[in-house]
Amino acid sequence: MKSRINTRVIIKPKIIGYCLDDAKKDILMNIAQELNTDICFVGTECAGARVGYIAGVNGMTQTGIKLENPPECEVLIMSGLKSTVIDKVLKALKSNNISIDLKCTVTPVNQNWELYRLIEELQREHKAMHEK
Repeated sequence: MKSRINTRVIIKPKIIGYCLDDAKKDILMNIAQELNTDICFVGTECAGARVGYIAGVNGMTQTGIKLENPPECEVLIMSGLKSTVIDKVLKALKSNNISIDLKCTVTPVNQNWELYRLIEELQREHKAMHEK
């Protein structure tokens, strides 16, 4: 009898805040609690970690990269959330007058990137959108 190994990537729903101030953290914690969603906050010490590792994607390992000058901008990353839940998060942020310019979801592509690479890409996209 052959055994089958499930190699599907499992992404648990999670909200990740990077370099957020305490007021934004408090509001996001309330939002996550209302939506019954996990949340974590990371700082510049995690800029060299893989996005999937931070998000808790099964099988992802730590990179061990330490950056001398990590980005210090605010970022909101949503992992494994359904689009309806993402909409609720964004609506709740807006109703609480919370602005976080850089927001994204974890994808099969960016889950393998180091966090600083994702932030650089988000900054490029944000700049391009606002130059139009």
